[in-house]
Amino acid sequence: LEALAAPYIASDPARLPECPVALVLGAAPIGPEGGPNRYFVYRLDAAAALYKAGRVKYLLVSGDNSRAGYDEPTAMRAGLIERG
Repeated sequence: LEALAAPYIASDPARLPECPVALVLGAAPIGPEGGPNRYFVYRLDAAAALYKAGRVKYLLVSGDNSRAGYDEPTAMRAGLIERG
């Protein structure tokens, strides 16, 4: 399985193949310690880098939105817009 994944693992987005859509997995915006969740930040940073490098045309964000007042996808959208 590692050999199949190798073309899709790189620290430089420009080295990755182009694809029309990338799935950005959901994460809580606020971590358990009360500050920004590093996984949320890292995922959005990586997604924005892929988009800016022209590797993906669309970003599909996922996440929990099962209760009032908690909406990961909307927070992720806002975070991506902030990143340009």
